[in-house]
Amino acid sequence: MIRFFLFFLDFVFPCNCVSCGTPVPYYMNYLCNECRACMNEIKNGCSVCSGIVEDNFCSICGERMFYPEKHISLFSYEKVLKAVIHSLKFRGLKHIYRNFVQLREQSEEI
Repeated sequence: MIRFFLFFLDFVFPCNCVSCGTPVPYYMNYLCNECRACMNEIKNGCSVCSGIVEDNFCSICGERMFYPEKHISLFSYEKVLKAVIHSLKFRGLKHIYRNFVQLREQSEEI
């Protein structure tokens, strides 16, 4: 029954990937496998701003002295992530957040 319902949703309300525009099934939450694979998880991020740390020096916050709060990012803010966040904020695609949950669970398994 659920498969029929999902097929019906795909037929009546077709979904496209928010990054590349490729048609995707509804259960993929508006993101194709290729674009999902392009989302780079930050491995050596700064503990304050999640910037890239090279030679014990953060490329973003560097030598700043004032930090209102910490900001931790899981993924690098590049093309795919920009499209996902833009769709969440401005297109009202509320279910797109599930991609973050799935990706985080996959990275914890490894």
